[in-house]
Amino acid sequence: MEDEVKDLVWLPKSLCQLISNVQDEAVVRESIMKYVEETKAYLKDDIKIFEDEILSYRASMDKIKIALREAKEEQLNALYTLWDKFENDINKIKDFVKTAKDELNPLQQELENLKKLMDSIDNWGIKNFLELIKSINSNYYGETKTIIDFLLLNYKKKD
Repeated sequence: MEDEVKDLVWLPKSLCQLISNVQDEAVVRESIMKYVEETKAYLKDDIKIFEDEILSYRASMDKIKIALREAKEEQLNALYTLWDKFENDINKIKDFVKTAKDELNPLQQELENLKKLMDSIDNWGIKNFLELIKSINSNYYGETKTIIDFLLLNYKKKD
């Protein structure tokens, strides 16, 4: 198996070309170990950069989270303030409406009484009385006042 040719796929081509002509196994091993150590250093640097970026990302996310929380609190406080103002306004409006209703109820009662009085008026009798006056006025020029006084004293509604 020692004579078998090995494929060094995981090594860069330049290193493969360099060690392919070297017969001393210790030099080959040393070259490969040097490459592995350099690669480890690059990987450690990459991991460090990656960890720093993760920390930066987490810090940014924390800032965003804090900003969102503050914005939420600000909006909630504004909403609570608006709600309190609404409650105060609605109570004032309810008080105003109650006062207005209390002031209008007696007026409504008076209007209902007036309507009852208007409904109780004998329109037909008044109409006939006015036609009679018109007729008297057109026929009797000098005696109109005497006739009207007589009618007013003697004309009565029959119940």
